[in-house]
Amino acid sequence: VSAAATTALGGRTAATPGPLAAPAPALVGVAP
Repeated sequence: VSAAATTALGGRTAATPGPLAAPAPALVGVAP
């Protein structure tokens, strides 16, 4: 689930750079 969520966040972050750009990399670092 974590991997799927991270992938979804990454895709959304690339599409919509903004407030999600900060939490996305943080989640990727916390949840491998």
